[in-house]
Amino acid sequence: MRGIVIFALVLFLSQLFLASGGEAAWGARAASGIQMSLRFLNIVLASHLFVSTTSAEDLAYTLMRLGLPYRYGFTLLIAMRFVPYFRLQSNTVLQAQMVRGIGVDRPSPRGIWCMARYTLVPLVVTALGKVESLAISMEGRCFGLHPRRTFLRTVPFRPADAVVMAAAIAAAAAAATATLLTR
Repeated sequence: MRGIVIFALVLFLSQLFLASGGEAAWGARAASGIQMSLRFLNIVLASHLFVSTTSAEDLAYTLMRLGLPYRYGFTLLIAMRFVPYFRLQSNTVLQAQMVRGIGVDRPSPRGIWCMARYTLVPLVVTALGKVESLAISMEGRCFGLHPRRTFLRTVPFRPADAVVMAAAIAAAAAAATATLLTR
């Protein structure tokens, strides 16, 4: 969270000090910087809320139920499952490089270069091995043989889902109306 807030602050300060305008435009630049920072925080925090409350399986199954081809849904599901795995692998590789005495933990341009150089190659090799074993497994199970797929469980559409959708549509309409009225 600290990095997100720091980036929002950088957005605000860059808008305040780097945007064009004279001395009289400080207030307008500050307002623009606040607006940009809040938009960024809104997108990031809303995305975080969505990801933390929705499982990858439910999202993929719902999208496939709405008509997304199951190959694309499976691709989304695999991508979302690989993110924690690669985070763990990158942490393991970084710790191994630090044990070897490579300066990957130093916040200097050379340390960043070393981190990228000595972390990416082992990660790519690990990723290719994982992807190859997944491809062999999918091939052995005849993935993609049939144009349609059946599912073991379904994600029901509940009344609470309808309420949340209606509230989101109402909030978006109110925001659009407020934006149009202020212009």
